[in-house]
Amino acid sequence: MIDARTIVWLSVGVVAVTLANLCVEFGAPAAKRLPRAGLADVSFSPTKITVERAGVQNVELELKGRWRLISPYPASSDEHRVLRLVDALSFSVPEDTITEAELLRLGRERADFGLDSPRLRIKLENPSSGAAPVTISFGESTPAADGVYALSDTSDTICVVPMSVFTAVDLTDAEFRSHEVFSIEEESVFSFSVKLPGKAPVDFTRSADGWKTPDGPASTVKVKEYLAKMFEAEAKSFVWPVGASNEATSVSAALLSGYGLDPDSALTVVTRGFDGENRRVSFGAAVDDSSVYALIQNGGAVVTVPSSVRDAVSQPPVRTAESRAFPFEESAVSAFTLSTPAVTCALARGKEGAWLLESPIVAPADAKIADALLARILALPVSTGVAPSDAVSISIGTNSSPVEVSVSKLFSSMRFEDLRSKEVVRIDSAVVTRLVSSVSGKDAVAAVYSSEKKMWVPEEDSASDVINDESIKKILGALNPLQAVRVETLKAAPADLARYGLDAPRLVLAVDRGVAGSVRRNILIGKETRGGYYATVGSADAIFVVSRESVQALMSPLLKNKP
Repeated sequence: MIDARTIVWLSVGVVAVTLANLCVEFGAPAAKRLPRAGLADVSFSPTKITVERAGVQNVELELKGRWRLISPYPASSDEHRVLRLVDALSFSVPEDTITEAELLRLGRERADFGLDSPRLRIKLENPSSGAAPVTISFGESTPAADGVYALSDTSDTICVVPMSVFTAVDLTDAEFRSHEVFSIEEESVFSFSVKLPGKAPVDFTRSADGWKTPDGPASTVKVKEYLAKMFEAEAKSFVWPVGASNEATSVSAALLSGYGLDPDSALTVVTRGFDGENRRVSFGAAVDDSSVYALIQNGGAVVTVPSSVRDAVSQPPVRTAESRAFPFEESAVSAFTLSTPAVTCALARGKEGAWLLESPIVAPADAKIADALLARILALPVSTGVAPSDAVSISIGTNSSPVEVSVSKLFSSMRFEDLRSKEVVRIDSAVVTRLVSSVSGKDAVAAVYSSEKKMWVPEEDSASDVINDESIKKILGALNPLQAVRVETLKAAPADLARYGLDAPRLVLAVDRGVAGSVRRNILIGKETRGGYYATVGSADAIFVVSRESVQALMSPLLKNKP
């Protein structure tokens, strides 16, 4: 058994060892440990980034409202790539670490990981913050090539970071550059001008009523389309500057002339934003069959762009009051009428801006078709020729004189019938209180919704039949909404009812609604035809063609045999 004296001396020994360890720990210089949050312990938002590689001029980026490339030449930068770089350094947690103590134990040095002469250094700074810069060095790849050894100057710990982090930061000056041709969006443009070679500039200005030129209004739709095509443009490659040792530091007249970008030869667009800044882009000579030279960033870079961009820009949407039969903007048109000896179609905008047919029937119009037709009408030039044989007379509201044009020219593949919405009816199932189904050759069957029982019941008591709930669901689903395949005629005439089998329909579905002021909707299904069956509502609406699937649902039996 251990005596008391031995226990005392053992206790003293433990305390001594502990004190010795503490002395070593506190006496040794403190090792700087890497924060767990990310590779770079950045306590500030960087405003300057320097990328260093051996034997290559440093790449410098600076935040001046937007991130810009400062060296090896000034240029606009791709902000998304710069921000990805900062995020990769700030938020990517290392997969593994090797401390100084572990290096000693392993008998290794930083040089063994490529960190004595790193292949890449990135320095993050914010001079105005007063904080010290942070520099991260990247060495060799890991043996499995799925990571890279890295070291921050704020730590003595070597880190292993994923290859994806290194990929995000291992960028050249060319990869940092913005490929935008027009660095602005359509809604930010207050005005713009287009100057074609040898011609005077054409100016466009945004107003409360839309876009205007000095000669009159321009089509807002066409201007939007024009600007959208321009702003989609991206540089294919950079011609100047590219960091060559012998290149000019500023664009010269000789340089511009060599690329067809001199003022007399170039096609130039100047956009003016609500921010008061002018942005100039010029398009020059052809590079090859698919590319042309362009001067972007207000003379800051010569690039190549697709030829299609120059072709689109060379056709400004000029449409003056003197050249158009109807000098109105789409937004200012609230009604228009088309008349032939056979039919008159009158359309007007409703309270919420939706197009409505007012003649030959009152019904919703197809909004896309109506907008497309109006755009064609407003694009019609002034004509003094003889009225065509298939003339349609067009008038805008009550403020224009009728203009006659060819139906085939105006409509192309469209028809008058296409102006009617293909929505036959839209009936909310929640308000339907009664359904009556009359199938040809059979007795009519009725079902009513019992508000007391909260369920559908046969209108007449039956010893053999009960409600077919699945059929009720199919019918109500088909009615909300009932869409047509096409509109056959704009208005049903008595002769049409017989022609389309609607004088003796195969189905009449009567729908009553529990809404004050509502009237019964009778849906008639007639003969079979291409794409479905002829149909109408109450024999006074248009004649539609409804799909076979919809008709099958509408003809579902309301009752079924009791189980």
